[in-house]
Parts: sequence; C-alpha cells; structure tokens
Amino acid sequence: MRLTSGYSADGDLSPLFEWLWPDRYPQLSQETTNLVEFVIPPPVTPKDLAGVGRRVVQACYDNPSIWEPLIGNTTMAFRHFGLPETRTGLKDLLDAPA
Repeated sequence: MRLTSGYSADGDLSPLFEWLWPDRYPQLSQETTNLVEFVIPPPVTPKDLAGVGRRVVQACYDNPSIWEPLIGNTTMAFRHFGLPETRTGLKDLLDAPA
C-alpha cells in the first residue's frame, strides 16, 4: 500500500501488518477441548508505533477508502494485530503521547 495512494484499500491489510509487526501476529491456540481460537496480542500503545509503523497507521487513518464502506477484512486485520478497529480509535492512538 503506497502511503500516498488515493485508491481503495479494500484488500486484506493483514500481510502488511504481519510484515510490520511479526511478533504481533495472532497465534492459534488449541485448548484441551480441541477448540481452536486466535490469541490476540495486547492493544497497540503509542510507544509501540515507531518509524514505518506510525506512517502506515497514519496512512490507514488518512485513507477514507479503508473505512467507507467498512468491510470485515479491515476490521479483522486491525483487531488481530491489536490496533483500534475504528478510524476514531486510530486517531486517538496517533494523537496520544508516546
């Protein structure tokens, strides 16, 4: 995703987030009941955003095509990496002191 792109980003953002934060990739957990579930990392904090990560999150916030219409892939990608699932939540994260 180019940071200056005006095109729709209705694809899956998970590979981009996985490249940025490989340690935050949600892990599968299999409990004794044989149920498989995702173990979601803790929420991203302002101190977790640095360099390219901050620029990508800012680009996601700035690109209205990601948020309107909101699609399931977008919401799940943000949730699975501990990022806010709403544009307002991203703005709060970006504006918070590190």
